[in-house]
Amino acid sequence: ITKSYCWRFSLNSSYQLLEIESHSQSISFEKNQLKNCDYQNRFSKVLRYAENNRSVNINGEQETKFDTMIDQASVLIPYGQSIDYDLKQDLEPRAYSTATNSYLDNLDLNSMIRMGQTCVEKVIEKHSDLACDVKISKSSQNLGLKTSSGSEFEFPLHSFSISSLITGCDEDNILFFSSSLNEPINSLAQVDQFSDELLWHLELTQNLIEIESGNYPVMFHPQLVQQSLFEVIHTGFSSVYLENGSSPLLNKIGHKVLNEAIQLSQSGQHFPMDFNGYSSETRSIFKDGILNFMPVAPQISKTLNKKTTSSNFDGKWFADLTLKSGSKTFKELLKEMDSGIYLVMSGDLVMGNILQGDLNGTIQSGFWVENGEIQGRIKNRSLGFNFYQGLGDKLIGLSKESRRYGCSHYTESPYVLIDDIRIS
Repeated sequence: ITKSYCWRFSLNSSYQLLEIESHSQSISFEKNQLKNCDYQNRFSKVLRYAENNRSVNINGEQETKFDTMIDQASVLIPYGQSIDYDLKQDLEPRAYSTATNSYLDNLDLNSMIRMGQTCVEKVIEKHSDLACDVKISKSSQNLGLKTSSGSEFEFPLHSFSISSLITGCDEDNILFFSSSLNEPINSLAQVDQFSDELLWHLELTQNLIEIESGNYPVMFHPQLVQQSLFEVIHTGFSSVYLENGSSPLLNKIGHKVLNEAIQLSQSGQHFPMDFNGYSSETRSIFKDGILNFMPVAPQISKTLNKKTTSSNFDGKWFADLTLKSGSKTFKELLKEMDSGIYLVMSGDLVMGNILQGDLNGTIQSGFWVENGEIQGRIKNRSLGFNFYQGLGDKLIGLSKESRRYGCSHYTESPYVLIDDIRIS
């Protein structure tokens, strides 16, 4: 490609060409019945073209010719985004490990249907009045990045996920409970474990508990930690907020920001480089609550006078994030609550001033804990707290157990117990 079209470029132009080839399979059950089976092959291209301090992105399909994309870019470049950096040309990705395995490679649609059927049957066997939706999907992708200087690199990505939605309505008792497993499994036992945990949670929903408004300790499920609490970290590292100076993490390198129990890191071993071509290194982001590292995107490196680092992983600032586990088990942390809440799901907890760490949301799936024992489900309640206080002085503990969500891009965290959270 580079040799064929180098005559098109001026000395002030350059490009990156990202090509993504994907193959996916999925099945779904709706209200206890098999609803859909799907197999798709997709191929897409994204051309990033820069010339005279302006850049444009051109999207294409498999049949889209490279010279056609260059022609489109040449027409649009005078109206493109103004930039003060160069597209990375020399690709030097670190060694990486793939998330694939023989079990996933051999998992076909029929096997996925049997998985879904087993999960549905387990639910309706004990809860015949509930409706169970299950979706299972797996995909494999091959990503290729080419630059106008002739650098090329390819790497594979693999994923697997199973999610369930359980619904029911008994007079004024409306149940809405969702659960998911999203990691590269290597045995059917992991799916069985997912189903068993789902059934355990469903048993806990049978007893409704009314509670008073007030401040209570709250145990956050690992998935909720990653969906909501980690979002504050990503927002604080947003290039927009770093550049305009409003991020509370700006100029905090070397400062204690969170509780000393917080160890947050990026392995960089499953995704070799970001979509800008910068390698994903092993990073300690928070160590003993002290901020050690800040992701710097190309467009703000000059403004911050800092070197560009990996910072464009499918819209996130890190290839992966792991919050290190604590010393006590989930049950031991429960025992520390005289009265409190075990929170599994809150779909809108990212409401509030996320940049400053203020989180507010409704309790969609939460359970009342009394004298260290789960008593039943609570409903019609909301919660609010500040992330930096919650993972600061109000942090009670982190569990030994941890859960991972995602494959090549993934997050992993333990259960997190935070004191003094407002419940209304």
